[in-house]
Amino acid sequence: MSQEEKQDDVSLKPGTNADYDEEVRKHIHSDVFNLYDVYSYRHAAAILKTSFPNELAEIEKALRDFSITINDIAKPGGNESDIPKKISASLRPHQWHETRIQGDLVIRVFEQSEEILPTGKLKKHKLPDKPSVTLENYIDGRSQN
Repeated sequence: MSQEEKQDDVSLKPGTNADYDEEVRKHIHSDVFNLYDVYSYRHAAAILKTSFPNELAEIEKALRDFSITINDIAKPGGNESDIPKKISASLRPHQWHETRIQGDLVIRVFEQSEEILPTGKLKKHKLPDKPSVTLENYIDGRSQN
């Protein structure tokens, strides 16, 4: 097994593309930083603070209210353990619901040939359309809200 395969799928530090900590702290309340390791990518914290302040406040409140006990960790979860149920209980009253996003990618190719006229101008000729190709479920994921 290679070293990469041995690594956990959970990182204990931000990735190389993470926003600088000082920048993130401008947008997220300090009490949330005292409870959690907070990372932001592609200016997500700034976007939430400036464009979605109400939603950010709901997320921060849910994080403040959230706690995990040893019993929560030790208890078998089945389909969904008590841990995600606790966070959902804080968010669902604010209309945060699990959502699945699906989308197909349709690829269309339009070709044209070119001809240089005696005047030196370029004339383009449309070629017959190629059949389109559809990649079903190109986007298939879940998000919150």
